[in-house]
Amino acid sequence: EEARRRCERTRWAVERVDCSAFAPGLKMTISGGVADRGGHPNPERMVSQADALLYEAKRAGRNRVEIGHAREMPVSGRMALGSA
Repeated sequence: EEARRRCERTRWAVERVDCSAFAPGLKMTISGGVADRGGHPNPERMVSQADALLYEAKRAGRNRVEIGHAREMPVSGRMALGSA
């Protein structure tokens, strides 16, 4: 829950950056993926799953944070939650 709050706070702050002085019309956003290791001892798997969640956030419309649990997600490269 703490990771979600921190990511959402960061996403919100980036979204509100006023770029009009140097790039009129530019609106910045970020997407993120957070994987809870769920007691899983493999940090590489956790990072891979966070990366997959990042791509899921982008597919779902960007400017969002996707949260998942390592034990619930398949290890399949950049695919997450059964999405292509």
